Amino acid sequence: IVRASAADALSQCLKILVKRRHLSLTGLLCQVHFSVMEGLRADTSRKRPWHAIAEAEAAQHGSLLVVATMITYTQAFMLPRFEAVFRAALGFIDNSKALIRLEIVRLIPRLARRCPRVFGRRYLERSLVFLIESASLPTPQRVGVDIQPSAFTAIGQLILAMTDEATGLVIGGS
Repeated sequence: IVRASAADALSQCLKILVKRRHLSLTGLLCQVHFSVMEGLRADTSRKRPWHAIAEAEAAQHGSLLVVATMITYTQAFMLPRFEAVFRAALGFIDNSKALIRLEIVRLIPRLARRCPRVFGRRYLERSLVFLIESASLPTPQRVGVDIQPSAFTAIGQLILAMTDEATGLVIGGS
C-alpha cells in the first residue's frame, strides 16, 4: 500500500512538473530513471539473508510502479529508454512473487501503447504468451493477489494498444 501510494504521489508530481515544463525536469527524471533501473536490478538470490531478499523484492515492485508512472507522464523522456526498461521488466515474467507479476501484467499494455511498432516486432509474442498464461492459471488461495482478472483486462488493453488507428489492423500480427 505504501509503495502504491508513493507511486501515486510521484504521478501527481510528474503531472504538475510536465504541465509547467519545469526547468530541472530532465535532471530529476534522470535521477528517477537511474533509481528505477537500480531497483529493477536488485539482487534477490536465495543465498542472501531473508530481509535483504525482502528489501530487493520491495525495490523491484516499487520500481515497476514508478516505470508505469513515468511512461504515463514522460513519454519523450522514456522513449530512448524504452528498450532497457522493457527488457528489465520482462525479466520478471517468471518471478515467484505474485505482486511483481501483477505489476508486469498491468505494465505490458502501457508499454505497448507508447511504442506499438517496436513492441510488436520485439515483445508482442512473449508478452501475449505471458498474459494468456496469467489469465488461464487461477491464483492459489494462499497468495492473496489475484492476477487473473487483471490479465484478462491487460489482454484487451494490449489489443487496443496494438491497433493501428488509420487502418484498424493489429500491429505486429494478424
